[in-house]
Amino acid sequence: MNKTSNQYKMESLKIETKYKRKNRKEKDECLNNNKNNKKIAIIIIIIIILEEQIKEGLENGTIFQGTLRVNQRNTEQCFVDNPEGEGHNELLILGAKDRNRALHGDLVAVKLKSKEFWFLHEAYRAKYKLSSRFPFAKYHQISDVEDCCNIVPEKHLIKSAQVVAVLEKIANRRVVGHIKPMLSSTAHFLFLPSDSRVPRILIPIKRAPTGFYSRPQDFEKFLYLAQLTDWEEDCINPRGKLLDNLGEGGEIGAEHKALLRINYIDEREYESFKDVIDPLKKYLKKVGVKFGKKVKENKSEKEKLEGDNKKEGNLTHSDLEVVVDWEIHPDEFAYRRDFRNETIFTIDPLTARDLDDALHIKRVKTANGQNCWEVGVHIADVSYFLPKDLEASKWACSRGTTVYLVHKAIPMLPSMLCENLCSLNPGEERLTFSIVWTMDDDANILSKWIGRSIIRSCTKLAYEHAQEIIENPRKQFAGEELPKVHFGIKIRHIKESVLNLYSITKKLKARRFERGGLKFDLPKLRFDLEKSLGETGNLTEEWRPRGLRLEQRKDSNFLVEELMLLANMEVAKRLHEHFKDRAMLRRHPYPKKKELKNMIEKCFKLGIKLDPTSSKSLGESIEEFNKIEQYAYTIAPALNQLLIKCMYWAQYFCTGEVDGPSDFYHYGLGVDFYTHFTSPIRRYPDIIVHRLLAASLKYTPDPIYSVNELKGIASRANTTKACAKMCFENSCDIFFGAFLKQNGGLTAVGIVMAIFDECFDVLLIKYGIVRRVYLKKQTFLERIYHGKLTKNGPITLVLWLNEQVNNKEKIDEDENCKEIVIVEGIEESEVEEEKGKENKGEEGKDDDEIFGEVPEWLRNLKLEEKQTLNCMSVVRIRLNNIKNTVKYEANLIPTPDSSPLSWIDAKQHMDE
Repeated sequence: MNKTSNQYKMESLKIETKYKRKNRKEKDECLNNNKNNKKIAIIIIIIIILEEQIKEGLENGTIFQGTLRVNQRNTEQCFVDNPEGEGHNELLILGAKDRNRALHGDLVAVKLKSKEFWFLHEAYRAKYKLSSRFPFAKYHQISDVEDCCNIVPEKHLIKSAQVVAVLEKIANRRVVGHIKPMLSSTAHFLFLPSDSRVPRILIPIKRAPTGFYSRPQDFEKFLYLAQLTDWEEDCINPRGKLLDNLGEGGEIGAEHKALLRINYIDEREYESFKDVIDPLKKYLKKVGVKFGKKVKENKSEKEKLEGDNKKEGNLTHSDLEVVVDWEIHPDEFAYRRDFRNETIFTIDPLTARDLDDALHIKRVKTANGQNCWEVGVHIADVSYFLPKDLEASKWACSRGTTVYLVHKAIPMLPSMLCENLCSLNPGEERLTFSIVWTMDDDANILSKWIGRSIIRSCTKLAYEHAQEIIENPRKQFAGEELPKVHFGIKIRHIKESVLNLYSITKKLKARRFERGGLKFDLPKLRFDLEKSLGETGNLTEEWRPRGLRLEQRKDSNFLVEELMLLANMEVAKRLHEHFKDRAMLRRHPYPKKKELKNMIEKCFKLGIKLDPTSSKSLGESIEEFNKIEQYAYTIAPALNQLLIKCMYWAQYFCTGEVDGPSDFYHYGLGVDFYTHFTSPIRRYPDIIVHRLLAASLKYTPDPIYSVNELKGIASRANTTKACAKMCFENSCDIFFGAFLKQNGGLTAVGIVMAIFDECFDVLLIKYGIVRRVYLKKQTFLERIYHGKLTKNGPITLVLWLNEQVNNKEKIDEDENCKEIVIVEGIEESEVEEEKGKENKGEEGKDDDEIFGEVPEWLRNLKLEEKQTLNCMSVVRIRLNNIKNTVKYEANLIPTPDSSPLSWIDAKQHMDE
């Protein structure tokens, strides 16, 4: 079949013995390169499948589509969800040939391979091995055994598939890594991606940095950014181009540059681009904003900006103007509700500069004389300052969200909006959208009002201030203990408001959990930072970690959260009532069935009973462990982590793109209607919601968003939110690795989360981090048993410890450690109906006897010679930095069964 211009081109899974003559030298370079620089013998054939054939296959069920997931620790393994549903095993795509040039995250079309190429599920490996039906191998292909296809039931098999087309290139083609010369080639050099899921990239030698081939060792320490440009059908490696040198690997600045570039985070300053900022300023002047010249920067900074100007056409600092004055236009008072005389204040993180929301509460009487509460949530009216058609609005839509890193934030909006005109700064009049409820003493809602308003915040409280008030309700606070209070309002009024809000929100929270809300209360790692010292001993602009701590959410956080959730729910219902199919909402799907089922079964074998009937019952099951001290430090945090893994991410969506209200449900909150309304300074979907809300209240004309427009905005917002989340998590990991590098590692207590044959995952409870411990890297092991010890027991690791267990101070990786023998135990004793009951003669025996024999060496081990690990076991871990990087590894510090760790050790570790 000849090549065509049709969309889908892919490799077949057949083998061809020869390559085409064209570009033979380059083909050989591709084939001669693998991660060990050894020749490999993968030869493939090209076949073209027409778009019509793909479409026909998708319609008749012979071809399926799904998102490709590459195993980061074994890139030969790739997976796609099974089209038969969540209860079935994933489809396995094994090897580069079957992966067919697709990357992790791509939307692919796949076709099942015939049954003889399927594999035996790992859970049934030992069972069939014992019956001598299968050779011992990592993968048990059922064709290895004669007449086996009809014996093994499908539920014991993993179906294998091949990628026949990449339907959408979703995966990032921009990658970070290091460069290395190819000794076998003078035409290309190698780019080695830091992400193991991305194959090595060939880059033309003419793109190499100057001096690279004469001094390649000088370039080893640098991180580079590269772009994957193409991947020829019959070449093992893709081709690409080098984009930038990001700096020395292992340096916090360079690692963050890499992080932001590969996630396409836009760091440009609005104020430096005339075509963006001038139309915004023109509009703001119409609503009464006055601008003035910015104070000039020092010479070096000015020169730097002017240098940027020459390259990109940016403005220099001398051209920049800032907001110097603004008064609310008199017309706004005519239709907005005036809350300026209320005791309104904000509660935010201590260093927050973009203040989205403010609160108030006061005693009022209803028309019939009933005493009740007026509770107000006031949200910055960003949409007033940012019309839909401005270029700045399009930039904000593209960014989607403010990106938070450990040491800085990259704002979604121009600073004149996010830090000035829109921010609800204390002592200043501001435009807002408000929701005001009247509630009785039990927090039952009697009535509500939604509309545009004018407020002035009297003070900016931090969560720490509000928490201090909650924990010390009778304390008389001195003026210097709280931030400045404006407009003659007394500190006691602030204190009374905080305590009254706390009383109301406690009841709202209890009712939400009664309704079915889940508590995903995962702690967050926080860093104390300081400026780095340069080579001359002077402070630089680079930050480094001075200390770290785990931040637990407290009552002050929940106070604000409950009111924000309530406001979001109210607005969601309003938008759906008014716009029906053109509302921007947010939903959270039900958990992944297979993962949740596996979690429930795993916990049951450990004696942990969870009720997954509903989100309410599941939440209550987990909360019971939080109430018991010995579980609060061990089982409870582990269950929270396990539950998160069973969840899908919440998603923005347009109501017109789904079938109906049944698809609106938010599982985590247990509510039918939900959206994001309360953070328009840092989330673009909230701005869309504000515009829709204004139109529903007849303040503005309908913004004329079509279903397709809203669908596109929602999709973009989901992508940018995921990227921002990844950036923050990776930023934390960079700083954590830098902290380990500075301090020579640290020792931590953890809870075993998952057990595999050659490794286990552990939750480090003090840092909220999950790491994998590789058993073959542990120098103190003689032998490992992996399997069950009793018929109905959990999967267990038994470690035979050698003499090194006496040296517990530091367990380092030994690159020359000896090979460790891993013994597989029986994992299942289920017998298929077709084969009858093979264990019939063993009835009446104990579980241990029914289940089979454990190795003799295991039976003979003394308690001080072994360490037994199950899920939920408490372990001690040593974290060590990997040389010249900010990456780190986790190693087990052995604690023999004669002196095991317990919840008391976990508690002591948390209290240190």
